Amino acid sequence: PVQFADLTAPPTPDTIDQDLKDAKGYNADLGYRGKIKSYLFFDAGIYYLKYNNRIGTIVQQRADGSFYNYRTNVGNSSSKGFEGIVEFSPVKAFSYKINKADVSVFVSYSYTDAQYGNFKVITKNSSNQLVETNLKNKKVENAPENIIRTGMTVSYNNLSLTGQLSYVDESYS
Repeated sequence: PVQFADLTAPPTPDTIDQDLKDAKGYNADLGYRGKIKSYLFFDAGIYYLKYNNRIGTIVQQRADGSFYNYRTNVGNSSSKGFEGIVEFSPVKAFSYKINKADVSVFVSYSYTDAQYGNFKVITKNSSNQLVETNLKNKKVENAPENIIRTGMTVSYNNLSLTGQLSYVDESYS
């Protein structure tokens, strides 16, 4: 939805579109979660997100030649991907008695393909001319394609300690 920050200009010569519309969209998720006894847990899912009427800023020029930022609806984007996690406890898998101690290892993976649809961008070049471009089929900012996390949890009674390693792919901003 339109946020208050979208309706108020920052302390710069920004102008807000009087016909600014709420951002709209939808998402769909499909997944499967389960476990095998107490030693293996898994969760996997796919998703699709459609985001229309995104709010952004484009540069405009007044009749007197001065420039200003115009906050308006600039376009849309879509994201689709996969998320999954597997956690395994070898202690629970291979021990026939109940232990106060446990060790489990886990790995999670996320894949995201996030791209702009029709998305208008107007910028000012070095010659002070307005240049209109379109980000269609370009990557959405702050949406890394791959994220991998893995780690181990060691526990004894009610105390546990987890170590984790993370890899986050590069992302556009």
